[in-house]
Amino acid sequence: MQHQDGFTRARRVSVFPSDSPVEFVLRREALVEGAVVWAAGGAAPGLGVIARSSVDGAHVGRATTNREGFFRIGIPQGSGPVDLHVALNGERTAEGRDLLLVDPVARVVAPAGGIVMTVEERVLDAELVVRVVDERSIPLAGAMVFVRSGASGETMLATGSDGRVRLRNLSTDRSYLVRALPPASCADKHFASPVVETTVEAGEVTLEMRDAFLARGTVAYFDGTPVSGVWIHVSGRDGLVAKIMTRSEGRFELALPRGGPYSVKVTRDRGGSDALESVDHVVSAESPDLAIAVAE
Repeated sequence: MQHQDGFTRARRVSVFPSDSPVEFVLRREALVEGAVVWAAGGAAPGLGVIARSSVDGAHVGRATTNREGFFRIGIPQGSGPVDLHVALNGERTAEGRDLLLVDPVARVVAPAGGIVMTVEERVLDAELVVRVVDERSIPLAGAMVFVRSGASGETMLATGSDGRVRLRNLSTDRSYLVRALPPASCADKHFASPVVETTVEAGEVTLEMRDAFLARGTVAYFDGTPVSGVWIHVSGRDGLVAKIMTRSEGRFELALPRGGPYSVKVTRDRGGSDALESVDHVVSAESPDLAIAVAE
């Protein structure tokens, strides 16, 4: 709840007796207000509206739409642009099928008002099998598989003894980015799988975990100002290998399969079409560090 002076209440927390002081920090917030409506018409009550930083995806606020579909979120001042996501609160079922919400996104800078987000429900009953193997094609149990579509958050599942996971409640008309991280038994090495863009029509996708090196770098303007929130696209001979968004201070870090060299492109958009420069950079196991300077 926001006070009239623009501060929010500190959260109530439980503490145990100790000699350490307990601090409560009150931060000024700016309001983001709007409404969510159904594409078929009418207000959409009881939906969650989630605010995440457009730079690093960090959660900065949440609200639930009221009976008229309206929402109000207090965003910490100085947060910069935020993306508003709409999600179902809990699960809904109809005729024994899960109903999930198509995830729209609106990018705003607080304070902002008059936002209208139009959503629709779809029955998501398709599935995709992901198989994770090592370089000898041996299935890897306990590998973590991540799947993402659009701006929605990643879903994470662990592979079974056969190296497979079954991703359910997917849409037939959306593409999905799938990647994998190694099981705990491989934690003493850097491993990486390719990032695969696929649809449910593929039926089964195989991700091969490879011995990898750690590539890291920074992106900055020519005057030295760090550039956060831009996309790093890494490609090999067979196409896209990985993509990641720069964090604060313009930094990025990702595991790449040994081999290469790899071409590195910096873009404003996740799709890779809006390049910040016309020159691609090169990274390899022998030269894993990059300092990229771009024009404003």
